[in-house]
Amino acid sequence: MPNRKHRLIFSAFLYRYRNLLERIFSTLKQFRAVVTSYNKRDDNFLALVHFASIRIWLRHNESVVQRAWHRWRPAEFQELTQGLR
Repeated sequence: MPNRKHRLIFSAFLYRYRNLLERIFSTLKQFRAVVTSYNKRDDNFLALVHFASIRIWLRHNESVVQRAWHRWRPAEFQELTQGLR
């Protein structure tokens, strides 16, 4: 900004990864069990976070596969599967 005497230091690399981490934590916070968990043992809490992360990953990959599936035409799919029989 032209009105500042000292220019602020900005790292696009650090900003990108900080934003990524914030998005990951906000996605994990959508799971009520993770947010309101009061486990006595750390490994139980870590297992819960792993479980939520796996569900998020599966949901993301499922949507990618469905989009790829809908792009194929039935005729192309039949040609591909005939070679497998």
